[in-house]
Amino acid sequence: MTQAEKNSERRRFSRILIDVTVKFEHKQQQWQSKLIDISLKGMLIENPDGWQGSMGDKVIIDVPLDPETHISMNAQVSHFDELTIGYECTVIDIASIAHLRRIVELNIGNTRLLERELHALGNPDE
Repeated sequence: MTQAEKNSERRRFSRILIDVTVKFEHKQQQWQSKLIDISLKGMLIENPDGWQGSMGDKVIIDVPLDPETHISMNAQVSHFDELTIGYECTVIDIASIAHLRRIVELNIGNTRLLERELHALGNPDE
């Protein structure tokens, strides 16, 4: 995928800013980091000190919304630099996608845009 295609893909999904600490497992090691933003397609987090990863590395991420509500997803590294790591969601359970959809819906305030993003999520080649 070219950089222009990646930028286009990023614009297809609204990024929602949430101030939480995420936990993730990478290569059998537990990490914590600050969430920068989240979308229906993935998330961007701060790159924690000492993290050494590669493009495509698989992780399991937990995003606490409150003590009893979490978004949990399997993801892979889609890009990273010394400050941030971008993850693309590969698997998400039904409860987590419902929570994520609600967050996006409340933050973008536009049902048509939400439906377009959900359609794009299910039809990536269009």
